[in-house]
Parts: sequence; C-alpha cells; structure tokens
Amino acid sequence: MTHPEEAAAVRWMVGRTVEIGAGSNPTPGVATTVDHTPAGQAGDAGCELGQISTATTTADMADLPFKDGEYDTLVARHVLEHHPDTLGVLTEWARVANRLVIICPDQHDYPGNTIQLDPTHLAAFTPPQLAAMTWHIGLRVVVVGTAVPQWSFLLVAEK
Repeated sequence: MTHPEEAAAVRWMVGRTVEIGAGSNPTPGVATTVDHTPAGQAGDAGCELGQISTATTTADMADLPFKDGEYDTLVARHVLEHHPDTLGVLTEWARVANRLVIICPDQHDYPGNTIQLDPTHLAAFTPPQLAAMTWHIGLRVVVVGTAVPQWSFLLVAEK
C-alpha cells in the first residue's frame, strides 16, 4: 500500500529526480537519494532511529554536491523542518532542481505543535508561510494542498 504522502510526491515528479532526506524509505522512481546518514548505517533520530539508510549520496541538505540545474525535480518529505536555515536550504534546493516537491507537517492543521512533536524539528510551517518563502527566493508556487488531513501539506514550486 502506497502512503498518501508518497503518492502525492510521485504525482508531481518529472524527469530526473533527487530526493533529500530519503533515509530508509525513498520515494519510488527516485534514482538519487541524499541523506546525512550514509548508506548502510542506522539513523539516529525520529522515525529513522535504527533504520538503515539507503542513500546514494551523503550530504547536508544545505550544501548539495550537485551542479546547478542538474535535476528536474527535487523531492523533500518531512526534512525542511529539521534545518535552522529555511531560506538557505530552499535556495540550495532551487539551485540544483527546477521543481521542488515539498511535504511538511502542517502547523495550522495539526492538532498540536509540530515542534513539540519531534525534538529534532527546528521550524514549523503553515502552507501560506512556506508558499511565501518559496516566492521570496524567486520560485512560482504551482500547488499547495493537503497531503494527509490534520498532519501534512504538499507544496510544489518551480522556476
């Protein structure tokens, strides 16, 4: 059974795709996966605690080892909230891909506080906030919508 967030991401993937923070559960159809945990090692936090990474590339999400425009699509499911420099990360992602497919916990619809939910969450977003951030770095928002009700939202932005 496909998870609704996975299905939402796949629907918006085009061309050569890289996934950031794939860990042990990459999105189907993605050939290049990036994680801070090297392939074969166990994750150290959150839902990846003890799970074995299958990343094809080890890197920080804010400093990717790829050429400008190397990918058509970049997928990031539940990773943006784990970095303190949101605009810096979004700028780096837009450098390497023409389309960003981002899924985040929804601070507006989640019945609680998404930062309190996970101690590794450094930021919380509502769909309008993230849309404004992507616009601020020069991307056009294609779609913003619910991924999982009362849990997460999807944002697709492109150059």
